Amino acid sequence: MSVTSTTVPFGALNFGAQTVYAGVVKRSASSKTAGTTSAATTDASSDANTTKQETSIGTAASSDGKTYTEVDSNGQVVIQRDLQDGASKYAIPTFHGKPYSSDFHSIGGGYIEDELVFNPLINGDGSPRKLKDPVIYPVNVYKSSDWLLPNGVAKTPGYLGAELELETASFDDRGTLDLTPTPETAAHGMMKLIYATKYTTENHPWPAVNPITNKPLWDTQPFWRSDNSFDLYGYLKQFTPEYKDCRGLMQVDGSAPRKYGSRNTMYGSVFEYVHDYDFNNYINNPDDYHGPAFMVHMQLSNSRVFQKDYDGAPSGLMFGSTYPTADGKLAYSANAQVRIEPGYEGQKIRITGTNDAYINEGVLKGLEMIMHYYVEDHSLNNALGGEYGWVNIPIPGFDVEKAKVVVFRATSWSANSLLKRCHVHPLAPGFFQALTIWPIPLLAIYFKRNI
Repeated sequence: MSVTSTTVPFGALNFGAQTVYAGVVKRSASSKTAGTTSAATTDASSDANTTKQETSIGTAASSDGKTYTEVDSNGQVVIQRDLQDGASKYAIPTFHGKPYSSDFHSIGGGYIEDELVFNPLINGDGSPRKLKDPVIYPVNVYKSSDWLLPNGVAKTPGYLGAELELETASFDDRGTLDLTPTPETAAHGMMKLIYATKYTTENHPWPAVNPITNKPLWDTQPFWRSDNSFDLYGYLKQFTPEYKDCRGLMQVDGSAPRKYGSRNTMYGSVFEYVHDYDFNNYINNPDDYHGPAFMVHMQLSNSRVFQKDYDGAPSGLMFGSTYPTADGKLAYSANAQVRIEPGYEGQKIRITGTNDAYINEGVLKGLEMIMHYYVEDHSLNNALGGEYGWVNIPIPGFDVEKAKVVVFRATSWSANSLLKRCHVHPLAPGFFQALTIWPIPLLAIYFKRNI
């Protein structure tokens, strides 16, 4: 398998004199204190004498329900246009009750608790974290013409080709699709689900541009908010299930570092989005896939892979996609990763709708790069330069050896054979959760979680 290195991933990204990446501007931190929403930190991938930097938006997008507006960091309007036909129509969730069973009970102050959770939520310092009473906005909020929810998170676009089952308000609002209470003495897991669609019944390819922002779906710029947060949740909602018999699921947070106890869930550690085929109908018939479907598994700022004492393989993001060949006979697996060594992840960027959940700058840049490649070519051949191989792509503004995007693909015969023998499917929810320390996501057995 050949390994190559690419110095410029996309000429179309157009890095200007100030713009570091997709609307992110770095400037001296002297104008704001360390208490700003985007933490002012020294970029470990640059020279030790580099001045402290803060991440700030180049433009922030908003809407009053009638117009779409972008303003620059000085508050000047850059773009303003009317929302035209179809642009202000949104998917409306079909579920509006409490997205949790009676196992959980209110403890006041907007929080719920369940004493039988075997993997309770903890903060980045190891202290216990209370679980927020999850919010699902009323139907009239979704029917309004504003493209944003009241907390600044973008709604699911109207081009979704399936029923929208569950859409909680934010990263903090967790629920489950299984509302059946467990036996009184049975332990069960922390709720992690924030988003779910039902299975599609026909193909629904993505539009060339988002009808609200009029930008390509991979472009992160419209999802920066005026408080310097980034709407990661809303950004990912753009990538709706494209093909028949597929659904979308988002879940958050993973296992805490061992030093905090192996059974705890670390808040602000994981964001995962999967296009999940009804794979019981396909696992033995890969030729029958209607089209490629993907999973992206992101390590957020509190992830163990960014801890100073982490001694595993560099990580940050794992992306995988099944992809049928032109003759429909074989399915290939297109894979990409963001690999960042601890200390080189860049600055923390707060996730819109939260107070203290962050994505690292290097992971966000890598996500946009990968989605740019994938939107333009689902096979990722545009990154590989061919059907098979391995390519290392530097992340602009980061140390080329310490932070990179890796794209690779082997033949599907070996992948499918291994997965079948292990009773594993590469697009099952949580497949990458257990594989974050492995360089190739075909080396472990996956045990399907209940969601």
